[in-house]
Amino acid sequence: MTKPKWVIAMGACASSGGMFNNYAIVQGGDHIVPVDFYLPGCPPRPEMLLDTILKLHDRIQHTTLGADREAEIAVLEEGALSHRRPSKIVL
Repeated sequence: MTKPKWVIAMGACASSGGMFNNYAIVQGGDHIVPVDFYLPGCPPRPEMLLDTILKLHDRIQHTTLGADREAEIAVLEEGALSHRRPSKIVL
């Protein structure tokens, strides 16, 4: 599939593996495939799906495409990773 790609994880099984731990469900699939939007529920409500599709549409409308997209992604990823890093503790 060509870039850009957007992923919606629908339901508890798609986002966290749900309550079932068997061969048919990948536990922690969102660690393998980066997810843009999570829909909770089993199954998710139709209103939530429609709201998520509208939010995705809004994100697509405000996303840079072309050569500038790679630079924007790098900046956004660096910003997201900087929030995960523990802050330095000065004693």
